[in-house]
Amino acid sequence: MRRALQVCPNDYPPFLSICGGFHEVLSGLGFDTTTVFFESRGSREDGGEEIELPRYFVGYKEFPRFVKNRGPFDIILTHRYKGYRAALPVTSRVQISLAHEFGMFARRRRRWRQSLDRKRVLFAGVSTAVSEDISRDIGKKTSTLPNPVNVQAMQSALVSRGAARSALGEKDTDYLVGVVGRLHPKKNPLLAAKAFRCASDELGPEAKLIFVGDGELEDQLPCNETVSVIGFIPNVKRYMRAFDLVLSTSTPQEAFGMSLVEALVARVPVICTDHPGPREALGEAVKYVPDNDARALAAALIESKREAALRATKRADMGYRHVVDEFSISAICGKLLPLID
Repeated sequence: MRRALQVCPNDYPPFLSICGGFHEVLSGLGFDTTTVFFESRGSREDGGEEIELPRYFVGYKEFPRFVKNRGPFDIILTHRYKGYRAALPVTSRVQISLAHEFGMFARRRRRWRQSLDRKRVLFAGVSTAVSEDISRDIGKKTSTLPNPVNVQAMQSALVSRGAARSALGEKDTDYLVGVVGRLHPKKNPLLAAKAFRCASDELGPEAKLIFVGDGELEDQLPCNETVSVIGFIPNVKRYMRAFDLVLSTSTPQEAFGMSLVEALVARVPVICTDHPGPREALGEAVKYVPDNDARALAAALIESKREAALRATKRADMGYRHVVDEFSISAICGKLLPLID
């Protein structure tokens, strides 16, 4: 059996799940796969549910010895810049280097070092926008390799609406708008709070805005009867059905939007600021609004609440089918195989 090595700087969400997905993809292509993380968050992202991913936690400096003892490997899949750099000196095998964010080679020194590399590296971006960003910086053809989603496993792990709301400490009668992800300037959660405030009179007292995540902007978000920050929740995708709507107000630096894809699997409506990365990830199944336009976002929130009774609609089915067609394990097998060949 052919052997593959997967290298990721850390297992922080969502990378444990992403690497688990690629483990399944590589297994589907006939590879015995070893996954290495350099750092761990310290607690698993399982929330009571095991993520089936055999993995090793190896220090960055100990990594060369690990590869020497465990190798050889026929192919290496690396995540982010640190994974790419770590794998270069230790193997002559093909490396597929996957970028999950913009600007992987924005720094001049990184471009210079990459130009000196004589190793065989195939670069890929998690979305077409990221791939084009890399191509512009290094002048090389770059492929697109999205994050895989085990749709069946994700659906099986979903808890009911009532159980999800109970886990989040929310009432079953409220209309819940969820913002899921890091409270970071790139995600622009302050815009979500502003838009919700603008729409609050029309949404009514039963509407609540729930931020699920932590980060540097947490202290700047309002906390009152209708807005709350409940912090990081392991494996939050299990509780997506708690929400009547998932809202994303990310900036143009958003490369993909994994939590939004997870919302589509749960058939939860999504409103998203219109940028290339999320648009590619979500297709035409969601409502898009102009970036940094609180009024347009507020109007979309009001309209979506009026449509809440039509939740199990063609749009929800379209979003689910889009995820299956583009990001399921079998779909990503089809996208990865040409790169390996």
